[in-house]
Amino acid sequence: MIRIVLLLLFPFTQCVFAHGDLHDRIEDISEQLEEDSLNTTLLIKRANLYRLHFDYDLAIRDLGKASALSAPEEEILYLYSFVYFDMNQMDLAKQFIDDYVDLVPNSSSGRDLRIKISEKMNDFEVAIADYRFLIEHDQNAKPSYYTNLARIHSNQGSFDEAIQVLDEGEQSLGSLIVILDVGYQISTNHKEYDKATQFIEKIIGLMQRDELWLMKRYEIEVIQGQTEKSHATLKEVEKAIEILPKRHLDNPNIIALKKEVEELLSR
Repeated sequence: MIRIVLLLLFPFTQCVFAHGDLHDRIEDISEQLEEDSLNTTLLIKRANLYRLHFDYDLAIRDLGKASALSAPEEEILYLYSFVYFDMNQMDLAKQFIDDYVDLVPNSSSGRDLRIKISEKMNDFEVAIADYRFLIEHDQNAKPSYYTNLARIHSNQGSFDEAIQVLDEGEQSLGSLIVILDVGYQISTNHKEYDKATQFIEKIIGLMQRDELWLMKRYEIEVIQGQTEKSHATLKEVEKAIEILPKRHLDNPNIIALKKEVEELLSR
């Protein structure tokens, strides 16, 4: 089972604090450290707050102090990597996160961070391996594992591998629109219009409103030169708009779509 490491008050994601809140929290911990200067827990907490405050030199200073006081190595390595990631010093960030993952191989947060770093460095082999590890070992696998991995394969020109990953996501998590939408996008990018239409049909089957996805199907049918089908789809879009509640009909986007459909049908 994959391990999600909870490090003190972390995870070290970009927590949302107002500038004043961060300053107050830093001051509070600093006052505590005046009375307990060897407290590595407080040093690491303050280091993360300094990171969030963009005071990277101070964050690194606190991490150095904590490390010298024999703070848990995994916490030091992870936060060092996050600091250097935020500083856009990817070589250093990669060194620290590699050491961290070697130490805690089942950490989903560690794999997540290494993926971000690897993608920044265009090291897609490592990113693919880490996504694959998360998919195979994380019992709470996120849809983004599948969609992001599929996008990497797609960007590398591997359409079939991208679709295979999305199929795995469907089998594991169900037919989620977020997965199907990425399948549609990848398929259209590769000009695999029949496959794109299959994704659209699945999405329409899940949606209570389908006018926008019907319009996407129309656009594909036009590209494929399917005149009769595209005209029939436009009629479906028109009908879908007609049955919308009045509050939706007043939406500027729906008004524009209705006008576009009317103009296309009049040709």
